Amino acid sequence: MLDLARQGMLEALEICLNLFGEQHTDVAHCYNNLGLAYRAFGDAKKAMEYFEQALKIDLNAFGDKNLAPARDYNNLGLIYLELGDDKKAIAYFQQALKISLNVLDKQHPYVANCYINLGNGYRYLAQDHGKKTVGYYDKALAIFRQAYGDSHPSVANTYNNLGGYYRHLGNAKKAIEYHEQALEIYLSVFGEQHPEVAGCYSDLGSAYLDLGDDKKAIDFFQQALEIDLKVSGDKNPDTARDYSDLGGAYYLQADQKKAIGYYEKALAIFRQVYGSAHPDLAITCNNMGGAYSVLGDFKKAIRYYEQALTIIQKVYDYGHPLMAKNYNNLGEAYRDQGDAKKAIDYFKKALAIFKEIYGDDHPSTQTVSKNIKSLEDKLGKEA
Repeated sequence: MLDLARQGMLEALEICLNLFGEQHTDVAHCYNNLGLAYRAFGDAKKAMEYFEQALKIDLNAFGDKNLAPARDYNNLGLIYLELGDDKKAIAYFQQALKISLNVLDKQHPYVANCYINLGNGYRYLAQDHGKKTVGYYDKALAIFRQAYGDSHPSVANTYNNLGGYYRHLGNAKKAIEYHEQALEIYLSVFGEQHPEVAGCYSDLGSAYLDLGDDKKAIDFFQQALEIDLKVSGDKNPDTARDYSDLGGAYYLQADQKKAIGYYEKALAIFRQVYGSAHPDLAITCNNMGGAYSVLGDFKKAIRYYEQALTIIQKVYDYGHPLMAKNYNNLGEAYRDQGDAKKAIDYFKKALAIFKEIYGDDHPSTQTVSKNIKSLEDKLGKEA
C-alpha cells in the first residue's frame, strides 16, 4: 500500500513540475507529501531531502508570512528527532513556532502543536530536567482546552505525551495517571474499537511493565492487540508493535521461547510492510538477539544483533543512540561467548557514541567503561 501511494505521489510531482516548473508551491506540496510517505516507510534520510526541497520553495514564495514554511520546519524537526539529533530538531521546531505566532493567534491549536513538538524535542535532553518539556506540554494543554474543551483527542494526546515523559523519568505511577486520563477521553470520543484506544492500552502496559506488574502489562498489551487486529488487521505496523510489546513482557517474565514467538510475528509483519530497512525492524532484531542471549545461544544472538546493526547503519547516521545500544549488545554477546577482544572492540564503539551523546557521567557511559576495564584487566592477567 505504501509503495502504491508513493508511486502515485511521484507521478503527481512529475505532473506539477511539467505544469508549473520547480518553484511553484504546488510542487512544494508534492515534495511534502513524498516526505511524509518516505517517513512512514522508515526512510528518514529520503524524507528529509523532500522536506528540505519543500521548505526551500515555500520560503522563497512566502517568507515567514505563511504556515507552509512552518509545516516544513515541523516536518524536518520530526525527522531530526527520529534520527536522534534532538538539538537540531528543536532548532527547526523553534522556527516553526516563530512563524506560527507571527501568522496565527497565540491561542490557535496549530501553535499548541508546535509546543508539543518542542516538548518532545526537549524530552530526552539530559540538561532539560523536565522544566522545558512540561512547560511546553502545559502551554499546549491550556490552548487545546480553551479551543476544544476538556474531552478532545488533542487534550488526550497531550496527556499521553506527559505520560510518556514521566515514564522516561522513571515515574511510572504518574505516567499511569496521565495515560488513564487520555484513555478516558479516547473511550468517550471513539469508543473501544479505535487505534488511539489501542495505543493508550499499549502505553499503560509499558508503564505497568516499568512498575514490575508483568501480568497487568500483558493484559493491556493483549487488549491493544485485539483492537488492532480487529481494526487494522494482521499486516499493520501497530499490530506488529503489539506483538513486540508482548514479546518484551514475556522476556521480562523469563519466558524467552514465548517472547521469541511474539518477536517473530512482529518481525514478519515489519518485513512485509517495510522491506529490509526500518527502525522497527532493527529494534525487533535487537530484541530477538536479547532473548537468544538469555537462552545461551550466543551465535544466534550475534546474528540478530548484526542484522540490527546493518539496518541501523542504513537508516541512521553515525552517532544514533540505537547504534550505541547495538554495539553494546554485540559487546555483551561476544563477552558472554568468551571472546574478550571482540567484546572490547564493540564496547569501545558503544562508548564513543555514549560519550558524544550523554557525556562521561551518564549511567550508559559508565557501565560500558566498567565493562571495558573489567575485560582489559582480565586479558592483562591472562597475558
